[in-house]
Amino acid sequence: MLVLTGLLTPFALPRLALIIGPAALVALGLALVLLRTSRGTEPAATDEGSMALTGSNPFELRIALAFAALMALLSLVVHWAEAEYGDAGIATLLAITGAMDVDAAIVAMRALPPGTVKPQLAGMILSLPLLLNTLIKSGIVIAVAGWRKGLPAAAPMLIAAAVIPLGLWASL
Repeated sequence: MLVLTGLLTPFALPRLALIIGPAALVALGLALVLLRTSRGTEPAATDEGSMALTGSNPFELRIALAFAALMALLSLVVHWAEAEYGDAGIATLLAITGAMDVDAAIVAMRALPPGTVKPQLAGMILSLPLLLNTLIKSGIVIAVAGWRKGLPAAAPMLIAAAVIPLGLWASL
């Protein structure tokens, strides 16, 4: 997220890095702990009756065109939200859309005219989709794996998500 923000909305990067940097460090630390504790354990064998995951080509033209159409629509809606509700409209809309795809929120902010959102506010706005997206993904892990297996798997994401509001508060 920080790399894409730096490329597309560099004005938002300093504040966003202050807000999500601590959460990223916590997530990295937890990942290293999990990596060290999982060494030497073998993954469970899959059943023949289990569902197989099938992949698709991410470069398929239909998917690329659908994503481009979604970005165009999102850009129009963000411009409308800014005109109707100002910064609060942008923040709300990007938080909602970014809950499913954080990159879409960054691309939508890039589409705004320069100076529409102050750099400090832009970083704060982009932290909201990350927080919501992390919570949704944690919920999906728990829903799919069940509480017993899902909660330990989602715990690093939940802990990192809990740090994001602290980063937001500290950046004020």
